[in-house]
Amino acid sequence: MLGFRAAQYMLGLVILAGCAVGSKVGDTFEQRALELERNAVARSYSEFLRGRYASLTNDPSVAASAYREAVRDNPFDTDLLERAVFTALISGNPKGGIDIAKEAPDRVLSESSLPRLTAGIAALADGRSRDSSRLLSAETSSQFNDIIAQGVRAWAVLDRDGLAAADALLAETRSGDLLLDGLVLATRAIMQIHGEQDQEALDTLDLLWENGVRLAVTTEYQARLLARAGRPNDALDILTIFSATIGQNASIEALKNKLEEGEALTLPRPTIKDGAALAVYMPAAALASQTSNDLAGVYFALALHLDPDLHVARTLWGDALDKGDRRQDAIAMLETVPETSVFFATARGQLAWVLRRENRNDEALKTAKTALTASPDRNLKIQLGDLFRSLDQLEDAERIFSEVIEADAQANLSDWRILYARGAARQRLGQWRDAETDLLAAVDLAPDQPALLNYLGYSWIDRGENLEQGFSMIQKAVELRPNAGFIVDSLGWAYYRLGHYEEAVTHLERAVELSPGEPVLNDHLGDAYWRVGRKLEAGFQWTRALRLDPDSSETALLEAKLETGLDDAGALLAQGSALPDRAGSP
Repeated sequence: MLGFRAAQYMLGLVILAGCAVGSKVGDTFEQRALELERNAVARSYSEFLRGRYASLTNDPSVAASAYREAVRDNPFDTDLLERAVFTALISGNPKGGIDIAKEAPDRVLSESSLPRLTAGIAALADGRSRDSSRLLSAETSSQFNDIIAQGVRAWAVLDRDGLAAADALLAETRSGDLLLDGLVLATRAIMQIHGEQDQEALDTLDLLWENGVRLAVTTEYQARLLARAGRPNDALDILTIFSATIGQNASIEALKNKLEEGEALTLPRPTIKDGAALAVYMPAAALASQTSNDLAGVYFALALHLDPDLHVARTLWGDALDKGDRRQDAIAMLETVPETSVFFATARGQLAWVLRRENRNDEALKTAKTALTASPDRNLKIQLGDLFRSLDQLEDAERIFSEVIEADAQANLSDWRILYARGAARQRLGQWRDAETDLLAAVDLAPDQPALLNYLGYSWIDRGENLEQGFSMIQKAVELRPNAGFIVDSLGWAYYRLGHYEEAVTHLERAVELSPGEPVLNDHLGDAYWRVGRKLEAGFQWTRALRLDPDSSETALLEAKLETGLDDAGALLAQGSALPDRAGSP
Protein backbone atom coordinates (compact mmCIF):
# COMPACT_ATOMS: atom_id res chain seq x y z
CA MET A 1 0.00 0.00 0.00
CA LEU A 2 1.44 3.39 -0.99
CA GLY A 3 0.27 6.21 1.24
CA PHE A 4 -2.97 6.45 3.19
CA ARG A 5 -6.12 5.19 1.53
CA ALA A 6 -8.34 7.98 0.23
CA ALA A 7 -11.00 6.91 2.69
CA GLN A 8 -8.59 7.31 5.58
CA TYR A 9 -7.71 10.82 4.45
CA MET A 10 -11.38 11.75 4.15
CA LEU A 11 -12.16 10.22 7.51
CA GLY A 12 -9.26 12.09 9.04
CA LEU A 13 -10.51 15.37 7.59
CA VAL A 14 -13.99 14.75 8.92
CA ILE A 15 -12.69 13.98 12.38
CA LEU A 16 -10.35 16.97 12.36
CA ALA A 17 -13.33 19.10 11.44
CA GLY A 18 -14.95 18.17 14.70
CA CYS A 19 -17.35 15.42 13.62
CA ALA A 20 -16.04 12.75 15.98
CA VAL A 21 -18.58 11.63 18.59
CA GLY A 22 -17.48 11.48 22.21
CA SER A 23 -17.76 8.30 24.25
CA LYS A 24 -20.95 7.92 26.28
CA VAL A 25 -21.92 5.64 29.13
CA GLY A 26 -24.25 3.58 26.96
CA ASP A 27 -21.85 3.05 24.06
CA THR A 28 -21.33 -0.51 22.93
CA PHE A 29 -17.88 -2.04 22.80
CA GLU A 30 -18.00 -1.88 18.99
CA GLN A 31 -18.85 1.81 19.01
CA ARG A 32 -15.98 2.58 21.35
CA ALA A 33 -13.59 0.51 19.26
CA LEU A 34 -14.68 2.42 16.16
CA GLU A 35 -14.13 5.70 17.97
CA LEU A 36 -10.61 4.65 18.97
CA GLU A 37 -9.87 3.68 15.38
CA ARG A 38 -11.14 7.01 14.14
CA ASN A 39 -9.04 8.85 16.70
CA ALA A 40 -5.97 6.88 15.61
CA VAL A 41 -6.58 7.83 11.97
CA ALA A 42 -6.98 11.48 12.95
CA ARG A 43 -3.81 11.40 15.03
CA SER A 44 -1.92 9.61 12.27
CA TYR A 45 -3.06 12.03 9.60
CA SER A 46 -2.16 14.96 11.84
CA GLU A 47 1.35 13.55 12.31
CA PHE A 48 1.62 12.97 8.57
CA LEU A 49 0.77 16.62 7.90
CA ARG A 50 3.23 17.73 10.57
CA GLY A 51 5.94 15.60 8.97
CA ARG A 52 5.18 16.93 5.50
CA TYR A 53 5.31 20.53 6.67
CA ALA A 54 8.56 19.94 8.56
CA SER A 55 10.09 18.34 5.45
CA LEU A 56 9.04 21.24 3.27
CA THR A 57 10.52 23.74 5.74
CA ASN A 58 13.82 21.83 5.97
CA ASP A 59 13.37 20.58 9.54
CA PRO A 60 14.17 16.85 9.25
CA SER A 61 14.32 16.23 13.00
CA VAL A 62 10.69 17.27 13.49
CA ALA A 63 9.72 15.43 10.29
CA ALA A 64 11.37 12.24 11.57
CA SER A 65 9.51 12.44 14.88
CA ALA A 66 6.17 13.04 13.17
CA TYR A 67 6.56 10.27 10.59
CA ARG A 68 7.59 7.80 13.26
CA GLU A 69 4.37 8.49 15.17
CA ALA A 70 2.40 8.09 11.94
CA VAL A 71 4.12 4.75 11.23
CA ARG A 72 3.15 3.44 14.66
CA ASP A 73 -0.51 3.96 13.79
CA ASN A 74 -0.06 2.66 10.22
CA PRO A 75 2.60 -0.07 10.40
CA PHE A 76 1.64 -1.54 7.03
CA ASP A 77 2.02 1.68 5.05
CA THR A 78 5.18 1.36 2.94
CA ASP A 79 5.23 5.01 1.92
CA LEU A 80 5.15 6.18 5.53
CA LEU A 81 7.88 3.71 6.42
CA GLU A 82 10.11 5.07 3.64
CA ARG A 83 9.51 8.65 4.81
CA ALA A 84 10.14 7.80 8.46
CA VAL A 85 13.44 6.02 7.84
CA PHE A 86 14.63 8.63 5.35
CA THR A 87 13.95 11.60 7.62
CA ALA A 88 15.51 9.88 10.63
CA LEU A 89 18.70 9.18 8.71
CA ILE A 90 18.94 12.56 7.01
CA SER A 91 18.37 14.29 10.35
CA GLY A 92 21.53 12.62 11.64
CA ASN A 93 19.84 9.96 13.75
CA PRO A 94 20.85 6.60 12.27
CA LYS A 95 19.74 4.73 15.40
CA GLY A 96 16.25 6.16 15.00
CA GLY A 97 16.08 5.08 11.37
CA ILE A 98 17.44 1.62 12.23
CA ASP A 99 14.92 1.17 15.04
CA ILE A 100 12.05 2.06 12.70
CA ALA A 101 13.31 -0.38 10.06
CA LYS A 102 13.75 -3.16 12.63
CA GLU A 103 10.21 -2.70 13.93
CA ALA A 104 8.64 -2.87 10.45
CA PRO A 105 6.59 -5.99 9.61
CA ASP A 106 8.44 -8.34 7.25
CA ARG A 107 5.83 -7.98 4.51
CA VAL A 108 6.15 -4.19 4.46
CA LEU A 109 9.92 -4.29 4.77
CA SER A 110 10.16 -6.64 1.78
CA GLU A 111 8.28 -4.07 -0.36
CA SER A 112 10.50 -1.15 0.68
CA SER A 113 13.84 0.16 -0.54
CA LEU A 114 15.66 2.38 1.97
CA PRO A 115 14.14 0.71 5.07
CA ARG A 116 15.27 -2.71 3.84
CA LEU A 117 18.75 -1.39 3.04
CA THR A 118 18.87 0.13 6.53
CA ALA A 119 17.75 -3.09 8.16
CA GLY A 120 20.30 -5.09 6.18
CA ILE A 121 23.14 -2.78 7.18
CA ALA A 122 22.01 -2.87 10.81
CA ALA A 123 21.99 -6.68 10.73
CA LEU A 124 25.59 -6.78 9.49
CA ALA A 125 26.62 -4.24 12.12
CA ASP A 126 25.08 -6.56 14.73
CA GLY A 127 27.05 -9.54 13.39
CA ARG A 128 24.02 -11.17 11.74
CA SER A 129 25.49 -11.70 8.29
CA ARG A 130 22.89 -14.31 7.22
CA ASP A 131 20.02 -11.93 7.98
CA SER A 132 21.86 -9.12 6.25
CA SER A 133 22.40 -11.15 3.08
CA ARG A 134 18.74 -12.17 3.04
CA LEU A 135 17.45 -8.63 3.47
CA LEU A 136 19.74 -7.24 0.77
CA SER A 137 19.27 -9.97 -1.83
CA ALA A 138 16.30 -8.65 -3.84
CA GLU A 139 16.18 -5.68 -6.19
CA THR A 140 14.09 -2.64 -5.28
CA SER A 141 12.71 0.39 -7.06
CA SER A 142 15.90 2.36 -6.30
CA GLN A 143 18.94 1.56 -8.45
CA PHE A 144 21.20 3.59 -6.17
CA ASN A 145 20.06 1.71 -3.07
CA ASP A 146 20.53 -1.57 -4.95
CA ILE A 147 24.14 -0.66 -5.80
CA ILE A 148 24.89 -0.08 -2.13
CA ALA A 149 22.94 -3.15 -1.07
CA GLN A 150 24.96 -5.41 -3.35
CA GLY A 151 28.23 -4.05 -2.01
CA VAL A 152 27.19 -4.57 1.61
CA ARG A 153 25.71 -7.98 0.81
CA ALA A 154 29.06 -9.07 -0.65
CA TRP A 155 30.67 -8.37 2.73
CA ALA A 156 27.92 -10.35 4.49
CA VAL A 157 28.54 -13.28 2.12
CA LEU A 158 32.30 -12.96 2.73
CA ASP A 159 31.70 -13.16 6.48
CA ARG A 160 29.50 -16.23 6.11
CA ASP A 161 30.85 -18.18 3.12
CA GLY A 162 34.33 -16.81 2.35
CA LEU A 163 36.07 -14.75 -0.30
CA ALA A 164 35.34 -17.02 -3.27
CA ALA A 165 31.58 -16.79 -2.72
CA ALA A 166 31.75 -13.00 -2.24
CA ASP A 167 33.86 -12.64 -5.39
CA ALA A 168 31.34 -14.67 -7.36
CA LEU A 169 28.53 -12.42 -6.15
CA LEU A 170 30.48 -9.32 -7.16
CA ALA A 171 31.10 -10.78 -10.62
CA GLU A 172 27.33 -11.01 -11.12
CA THR A 173 26.96 -7.27 -10.54
CA ARG A 174 29.32 -6.19 -13.36
CA SER A 175 27.30 -4.07 -15.81
CA GLY A 176 29.75 -2.57 -18.30
CA ASP A 177 29.36 0.89 -16.75
CA LEU A 178 32.85 2.23 -16.00
CA LEU A 179 32.02 3.88 -12.68
CA LEU A 180 29.75 1.12 -11.35
CA ASP A 181 32.21 -1.59 -12.33
CA GLY A 182 34.93 0.53 -10.74
CA LEU A 183 33.05 0.40 -7.43
CA VAL A 184 32.81 -3.39 -7.82
CA LEU A 185 36.55 -3.67 -8.42
CA ALA A 186 37.24 -1.39 -5.46
CA THR A 187 35.14 -3.59 -3.18
CA ARG A 188 36.86 -6.69 -4.52
CA ALA A 189 40.33 -5.25 -3.83
CA ILE A 190 39.41 -4.23 -0.28
CA MET A 191 38.06 -7.73 0.33
CA GLN A 192 41.33 -9.22 -0.94
CA ILE A 193 43.25 -7.00 1.48
CA HIS A 194 40.96 -8.18 4.27
CA GLY A 195 41.80 -11.75 3.28
CA GLU A 196 45.56 -11.01 3.10
CA GLN A 197 45.68 -11.69 -0.65
CA ASP A 198 47.94 -8.71 -1.17
CA GLN A 199 49.30 -9.46 -4.65
CA GLU A 200 45.80 -10.19 -5.95
CA ALA A 201 44.59 -6.95 -4.39
CA LEU A 202 47.42 -5.01 -6.02
CA ASP A 203 46.56 -6.54 -9.40
CA THR A 204 42.93 -5.48 -8.96
CA LEU A 205 43.91 -1.97 -7.93
CA ASP A 206 46.31 -1.66 -10.86
CA LEU A 207 43.44 -2.57 -13.20
CA LEU A 208 41.22 0.02 -11.52
CA TRP A 209 43.93 2.67 -11.94
CA GLU A 210 44.49 1.76 -15.59
CA ASN A 211 40.74 2.08 -16.23
CA GLY A 212 40.95 5.68 -15.03
CA VAL A 213 38.75 5.22 -11.95
CA ARG A 214 40.63 7.20 -9.29
CA LEU A 215 39.18 6.90 -5.79
CA ALA A 216 41.02 8.23 -2.75
CA VAL A 217 40.27 5.08 -0.74
CA THR A 218 41.65 2.69 -3.36
CA THR A 219 44.59 4.94 -4.24
CA GLU A 220 45.62 4.93 -0.59
CA TYR A 221 45.45 1.13 -0.40
CA GLN A 222 47.35 0.85 -3.70
CA ALA A 223 50.14 3.09 -2.40
CA ARG A 224 50.41 1.12 0.82
CA LEU A 225 50.63 -2.18 -1.08
CA LEU A 226 53.25 -0.80 -3.47
CA ALA A 227 55.36 0.48 -0.59
CA ARG A 228 55.14 -2.88 1.19
CA ALA A 229 56.18 -4.59 -2.05
CA GLY A 230 59.39 -2.54 -2.07
CA ARG A 231 58.17 0.02 -4.62
CA PRO A 232 57.96 3.30 -2.65
CA ASN A 233 58.72 5.45 -5.70
CA ASP A 234 55.80 3.93 -7.59
CA ALA A 235 53.63 4.55 -4.55
CA LEU A 236 54.71 8.19 -4.44
CA ASP A 237 54.05 8.55 -8.18
CA ILE A 238 50.40 7.48 -7.99
CA LEU A 239 49.79 9.68 -4.95
CA THR A 240 51.28 12.66 -6.76
CA ILE A 241 49.24 11.97 -9.89
CA PHE A 242 46.07 11.67 -7.79
CA SER A 243 46.69 15.06 -6.13
CA ALA A 244 47.46 16.73 -9.45
CA THR A 245 44.50 15.31 -11.40
CA ILE A 246 41.77 14.71 -8.82
CA GLY A 247 42.59 17.18 -6.06
CA GLN A 248 43.90 17.44 -2.54
CA ASN A 249 42.90 14.75 -0.03
CA ALA A 250 44.15 14.79 3.55
CA SER A 251 44.80 11.06 3.73
CA ILE A 252 46.64 11.02 0.39
CA GLU A 253 48.76 14.02 1.43
CA ALA A 254 49.64 12.35 4.74
CA LEU A 255 50.89 9.27 2.89
CA LYS A 256 52.91 11.40 0.47
CA ASN A 257 54.62 13.15 3.38
CA LYS A 258 55.50 9.84 5.01
CA LEU A 259 56.99 8.45 1.80
CA GLU A 260 58.96 11.64 1.15
CA GLU A 261 60.41 11.38 4.66
CA GLY A 262 61.37 7.73 4.09
CA GLU A 263 58.86 6.38 6.58
CA ALA A 264 57.54 2.84 6.09
CA LEU A 265 53.81 2.53 5.41
CA THR A 266 51.60 0.16 7.37
CA LEU A 267 48.67 -1.73 5.87
CA PRO A 268 45.59 -1.60 8.14
CA ARG A 269 43.36 -4.53 7.22
CA PRO A 270 39.66 -3.68 7.10
CA THR A 271 37.22 -5.65 9.20
CA ILE A 272 33.92 -6.86 7.77
CA LYS A 273 32.17 -3.77 9.13
CA ASP A 274 34.95 -1.47 7.90
CA GLY A 275 34.68 -2.90 4.40
CA ALA A 276 30.89 -2.69 4.37
CA ALA A 277 31.14 0.94 5.53
CA LEU A 278 33.33 1.69 2.50
CA ALA A 279 30.83 -0.08 0.23
CA VAL A 280 28.26 2.48 1.45
CA TYR A 281 30.65 5.44 1.56
CA MET A 282 32.10 5.21 -1.97
CA PRO A 283 28.77 5.56 -3.86
CA ALA A 284 27.64 8.17 -1.33
CA ALA A 285 30.77 10.24 -1.97
CA ALA A 286 30.07 10.09 -5.71
CA LEU A 287 26.48 11.20 -5.05
CA ALA A 288 27.65 14.08 -2.85
CA SER A 289 29.96 15.35 -5.60
CA GLN A 290 27.06 15.52 -8.08
CA THR A 291 24.32 17.05 -5.92
CA SER A 292 23.76 20.43 -4.28
CA ASN A 293 21.74 19.22 -1.31
CA ASP A 294 22.08 17.04 1.79
CA LEU A 295 20.71 13.81 0.29
CA ALA A 296 24.04 11.97 0.56
CA GLY A 297 23.83 12.39 4.33
CA VAL A 298 21.38 9.48 4.43
CA TYR A 299 24.15 7.14 3.30
CA PHE A 300 26.94 8.77 5.27
CA ALA A 301 24.82 8.09 8.37
CA LEU A 302 24.65 4.39 7.47
CA ALA A 303 28.38 4.22 6.68
CA LEU A 304 29.24 5.79 10.04
CA HIS A 305 26.95 3.34 11.82
CA LEU A 306 29.21 0.60 10.48
CA ASP A 307 32.49 2.48 11.05
CA PRO A 308 32.33 5.52 13.37
CA ASP A 309 36.02 6.22 12.64
CA LEU A 310 35.41 6.88 8.93
CA HIS A 311 36.12 10.57 9.46
CA VAL A 312 36.21 11.43 5.77
CA ALA A 313 32.48 10.65 5.74
CA ARG A 314 31.98 13.25 8.46
CA THR A 315 33.72 15.91 6.38
CA LEU A 316 31.64 15.12 3.29
CA TRP A 317 28.47 14.95 5.36
CA GLY A 318 29.29 18.36 6.83
CA ASP A 319 29.71 19.71 3.31
CA ALA A 320 26.37 18.18 2.25
CA LEU A 321 24.62 19.74 5.26
CA ASP A 322 26.14 23.10 4.38
CA LYS A 323 24.91 22.79 0.78
CA GLY A 324 21.46 21.88 2.13
CA ASP A 325 21.34 25.14 4.15
CA ARG A 326 21.52 23.20 7.43
CA ARG A 327 24.50 25.10 8.73
CA GLN A 328 24.00 24.48 12.44
CA ASP A 329 23.92 20.76 11.73
CA ALA A 330 27.00 21.16 9.52
CA ILE A 331 28.86 22.89 12.35
CA ALA A 332 27.90 20.15 14.79
CA MET A 333 28.98 17.42 12.37
CA LEU A 334 32.36 18.97 11.52
CA GLU A 335 33.12 19.47 15.20
CA THR A 336 32.93 15.67 15.67
CA VAL A 337 36.15 15.12 13.66
CA PRO A 338 38.84 14.65 16.35
CA GLU A 339 42.26 16.28 16.40
CA THR A 340 43.85 12.85 15.98
CA SER A 341 42.26 12.40 12.55
CA VAL A 342 44.17 13.19 9.34
CA PHE A 343 40.96 14.95 8.29
CA PHE A 344 40.99 17.33 11.26
CA ALA A 345 42.54 20.20 9.30
CA THR A 346 40.11 19.64 6.42
CA ALA A 347 37.16 19.68 8.82
CA ARG A 348 38.43 22.86 10.51
CA GLY A 349 38.78 24.58 7.15
CA GLN A 350 35.23 23.58 6.24
CA LEU A 351 33.99 24.69 9.65
CA ALA A 352 35.59 28.09 9.21
CA TRP A 353 33.75 28.55 5.92
CA VAL A 354 30.40 27.49 7.38
CA LEU A 355 30.88 30.03 10.16
CA ARG A 356 31.78 32.61 7.51
CA ARG A 357 28.56 31.93 5.64
CA GLU A 358 26.73 32.40 8.94
CA ASN A 359 28.45 35.83 9.22
CA ARG A 360 30.26 34.62 12.34
CA ASN A 361 33.45 36.07 10.89
CA ASP A 362 35.53 36.39 14.05
CA GLU A 363 34.79 32.76 14.95
CA ALA A 364 35.60 31.70 11.41
CA LEU A 365 39.03 33.35 11.50
CA LYS A 366 39.75 32.06 14.99
CA THR A 367 38.82 28.51 13.95
CA ALA A 368 41.08 28.60 10.90
CA LYS A 369 44.01 30.23 12.75
CA THR A 370 43.80 27.84 15.69
CA ALA A 371 43.78 24.84 13.40
CA LEU A 372 46.66 26.24 11.36
CA THR A 373 48.72 26.72 14.52
CA ALA A 374 48.07 23.13 15.56
CA SER A 375 48.68 21.72 12.07
CA PRO A 376 50.51 23.78 9.40
CA ASP A 377 48.59 21.95 6.70
CA ARG A 378 48.87 23.25 3.13
CA ASN A 379 45.16 22.79 2.50
CA LEU A 380 44.31 24.67 5.65
CA LYS A 381 46.60 27.52 4.62
CA ILE A 382 44.73 27.75 1.32
CA GLN A 383 41.40 27.73 3.16
CA LEU A 384 42.59 30.51 5.47
CA GLY A 385 43.94 32.57 2.57
CA ASP A 386 40.67 32.31 0.72
CA LEU A 387 38.78 33.13 3.91
CA PHE A 388 40.84 36.32 4.31
CA ARG A 389 40.11 37.18 0.67
CA SER A 390 36.37 36.75 1.16
CA LEU A 391 36.56 39.14 4.14
CA ASP A 392 38.52 41.72 2.11
CA GLN A 393 41.59 41.18 4.29
CA LEU A 394 43.57 41.07 1.09
CA GLU A 395 47.06 41.73 2.47
CA ASP A 396 46.75 38.67 4.74
CA ALA A 397 45.36 36.61 1.87
CA GLU A 398 48.22 37.62 -0.44
CA ARG A 399 50.79 36.80 2.25
CA ILE A 400 49.40 33.32 2.89
CA PHE A 401 49.10 32.46 -0.80
CA SER A 402 52.70 33.64 -1.27
CA GLU A 403 53.83 31.29 1.53
CA VAL A 404 52.11 28.36 -0.20
CA ILE A 405 53.58 29.26 -3.61
CA GLU A 406 57.10 29.57 -2.16
CA ALA A 407 56.80 26.21 -0.36
CA ASP A 408 55.52 24.60 -3.57
CA ALA A 409 58.46 26.02 -5.50
CA GLN A 410 60.91 24.48 -3.04
CA ALA A 411 59.19 21.14 -3.63
CA ASN A 412 59.37 21.73 -7.41
CA LEU A 413 55.59 22.04 -7.67
CA SER A 414 53.36 24.52 -9.48
CA ASP A 415 49.66 24.90 -8.70
CA TRP A 416 47.64 27.14 -11.03
CA ARG A 417 44.86 27.44 -8.46
CA ILE A 418 47.07 29.21 -5.91
CA LEU A 419 48.59 31.49 -8.54
CA TYR A 420 45.05 32.34 -9.62
CA ALA A 421 43.97 33.07 -6.04
CA ARG A 422 47.01 35.29 -5.35
CA GLY A 423 46.54 37.07 -8.68
CA ALA A 424 42.92 37.85 -7.77
CA ALA A 425 43.98 39.20 -4.37
CA ARG A 426 46.73 41.33 -5.93
CA GLN A 427 44.33 42.68 -8.56
CA ARG A 428 41.96 43.86 -5.86
CA LEU A 429 44.89 45.40 -3.94
CA GLY A 430 45.69 47.51 -7.00
CA GLN A 431 48.89 45.57 -7.76
CA TRP A 432 47.88 44.91 -11.33
CA ARG A 433 51.24 44.08 -12.91
CA ASP A 434 52.05 41.51 -10.21
CA ALA A 435 48.51 40.15 -10.53
CA GLU A 436 48.87 39.88 -14.30
CA THR A 437 52.12 37.94 -13.89
CA ASP A 438 50.38 35.44 -11.59
CA LEU A 439 47.39 35.05 -13.88
CA LEU A 440 49.52 34.52 -16.98
CA ALA A 441 51.58 31.90 -15.12
CA ALA A 442 48.34 30.18 -14.09
CA VAL A 443 47.06 30.18 -17.69
CA ASP A 444 50.33 28.60 -18.84
CA LEU A 445 49.73 25.76 -16.37
CA ALA A 446 45.99 25.42 -17.03
CA PRO A 447 45.08 26.82 -20.46
CA ASP A 448 41.59 25.31 -20.48
CA GLN A 449 40.25 26.48 -17.13
CA PRO A 450 37.19 28.63 -17.98
CA ALA A 451 37.08 30.59 -14.70
CA LEU A 452 40.75 31.53 -15.05
CA LEU A 453 40.41 32.50 -18.73
CA ASN A 454 37.36 34.55 -17.86
CA TYR A 455 39.07 36.38 -15.02
CA LEU A 456 42.16 37.40 -16.98
CA GLY A 457 40.20 38.21 -20.14
CA TYR A 458 37.68 40.28 -18.20
CA SER A 459 40.48 42.12 -16.40
CA TRP A 460 42.14 43.08 -19.67
CA ILE A 461 38.88 44.16 -21.31
CA ASP A 462 37.85 46.17 -18.26
CA ARG A 463 41.23 47.95 -18.25
CA GLY A 464 41.18 48.54 -22.01
CA GLU A 465 44.30 46.40 -22.49
CA ASN A 466 45.01 43.47 -24.82
CA LEU A 467 41.46 43.70 -26.09
CA GLU A 468 41.74 41.11 -28.84
CA GLN A 469 43.50 38.53 -26.66
CA GLY A 470 41.15 39.18 -23.76
CA PHE A 471 38.12 38.84 -26.01
CA SER A 472 39.42 35.50 -27.34
CA MET A 473 39.97 34.23 -23.79
CA ILE A 474 36.43 35.10 -22.78
CA GLN A 475 34.97 33.48 -25.90
CA LYS A 476 36.87 30.29 -25.08
CA ALA A 477 35.63 30.41 -21.48
CA VAL A 478 32.03 30.71 -22.71
CA GLU A 479 32.53 27.73 -25.03
CA LEU A 480 33.85 25.69 -22.12
CA ARG A 481 31.11 26.79 -19.70
CA PRO A 482 28.16 28.19 -21.66
CA ASN A 483 25.72 28.23 -18.73
CA ALA A 484 27.85 30.17 -16.24
CA GLY A 485 26.24 33.58 -15.71
CA PHE A 486 29.43 35.45 -14.77
CA ILE A 487 31.30 34.13 -17.77
CA VAL A 488 28.52 34.98 -20.22
CA ASP A 489 28.37 38.42 -18.57
CA SER A 490 32.07 38.88 -19.29
CA LEU A 491 31.44 38.29 -22.99
CA GLY A 492 28.60 40.80 -22.97
CA TRP A 493 30.72 43.34 -21.09
CA ALA A 494 33.56 42.83 -23.57
CA TYR A 495 31.17 43.74 -26.40
CA TYR A 496 30.04 46.73 -24.34
CA ARG A 497 33.57 48.02 -23.76
CA LEU A 498 34.26 47.66 -27.48
CA GLY A 499 31.18 49.75 -28.26
CA HIS A 500 29.08 46.93 -29.75
CA TYR A 501 26.05 47.64 -27.61
CA GLU A 502 23.41 45.55 -29.41
CA GLU A 503 25.60 42.45 -29.13
CA ALA A 504 26.25 43.36 -25.52
CA VAL A 505 22.53 43.41 -24.74
CA THR A 506 22.06 39.92 -26.21
CA HIS A 507 24.72 38.34 -24.03
CA LEU A 508 24.01 40.38 -20.91
CA GLU A 509 20.33 39.41 -21.03
CA ARG A 510 21.42 35.79 -21.21
CA ALA A 511 23.78 36.29 -18.26
CA VAL A 512 20.99 37.73 -16.10
CA GLU A 513 18.74 34.82 -17.05
CA LEU A 514 21.43 32.42 -15.85
CA SER A 515 22.28 34.34 -12.64
CA PRO A 516 19.34 36.66 -11.87
CA GLY A 517 20.43 37.39 -8.29
CA GLU A 518 23.81 38.97 -9.06
CA PRO A 519 23.89 42.79 -8.73
CA VAL A 520 26.88 43.33 -11.06
CA LEU A 521 25.21 41.43 -13.91
CA ASN A 522 21.99 43.44 -13.57
CA ASP A 523 24.03 46.66 -13.43
CA HIS A 524 25.84 45.79 -16.65
CA LEU A 525 22.58 44.99 -18.42
CA GLY A 526 21.20 48.37 -17.30
CA ASP A 527 24.21 50.14 -18.81
CA ALA A 528 23.77 48.29 -22.12
CA TYR A 529 20.05 49.09 -22.23
CA TRP A 530 20.86 52.78 -21.72
CA ARG A 531 23.32 52.77 -24.61
CA VAL A 532 20.76 51.33 -27.03
CA GLY A 533 18.08 53.84 -25.95
CA ARG A 534 16.05 51.54 -23.69
CA LYS A 535 16.29 53.95 -20.76
CA LEU A 536 13.20 52.83 -18.86
CA GLU A 537 14.48 49.26 -18.81
CA ALA A 538 17.92 50.54 -17.80
CA GLY A 539 16.43 52.16 -14.72
CA PHE A 540 14.60 48.96 -13.88
CA GLN A 541 17.84 46.92 -14.00
CA TRP A 542 19.76 49.44 -11.88
CA THR A 543 16.97 49.45 -9.31
CA ARG A 544 16.99 45.67 -9.29
CA ALA A 545 20.76 45.64 -8.82
CA LEU A 546 20.42 47.95 -5.81
CA ARG A 547 17.91 45.60 -4.21
CA LEU A 548 20.35 42.69 -4.56
CA ASP A 549 22.72 44.09 -1.90
CA PRO A 550 25.75 45.23 -3.94
CA ASP A 551 28.93 46.35 -2.21
CA SER A 552 29.32 49.99 -1.15
CA SER A 553 31.25 51.18 -4.23
CA GLU A 554 28.68 49.67 -6.58
CA THR A 555 25.83 51.13 -4.52
CA ALA A 556 27.13 54.69 -4.93
CA LEU A 557 27.48 54.26 -8.68
CA LEU A 558 24.02 52.73 -9.08
CA GLU A 559 22.42 55.56 -7.08
CA ALA A 560 24.19 58.14 -9.26
CA LYS A 561 22.98 56.48 -12.44
CA LEU A 562 19.42 56.30 -11.19
CA GLU A 563 19.50 59.97 -10.23
CA THR A 564 21.21 61.50 -13.25
CA GLY A 565 21.35 58.79 -15.92
CA LEU A 566 24.35 57.03 -17.33
CA ASP A 567 25.72 59.98 -19.34
CA ASP A 568 25.71 62.42 -16.41
CA ALA A 569 27.29 59.80 -14.15
CA GLY A 570 30.32 59.85 -16.44
CA ALA A 571 32.65 61.23 -13.80
CA LEU A 572 32.01 58.22 -11.64
CA LEU A 573 32.17 55.81 -14.57
CA ALA A 574 35.52 57.23 -15.63
CA GLN A 575 36.98 55.52 -12.57
CA GLY A 576 36.27 52.16 -14.21
CA SER A 577 33.65 49.58 -13.33
CA ALA A 578 34.26 47.56 -10.21
CA LEU A 579 35.70 44.16 -10.99
CA PRO A 580 33.75 41.59 -8.96
CA ASP A 581 35.63 38.91 -7.07
CA ARG A 582 35.18 36.15 -9.66
CA ALA A 583 38.14 34.04 -8.66
CA GLY A 584 36.21 31.70 -6.39
CA SER A 585 38.04 29.28 -4.11
CA PRO A 586 41.39 27.85 -5.21
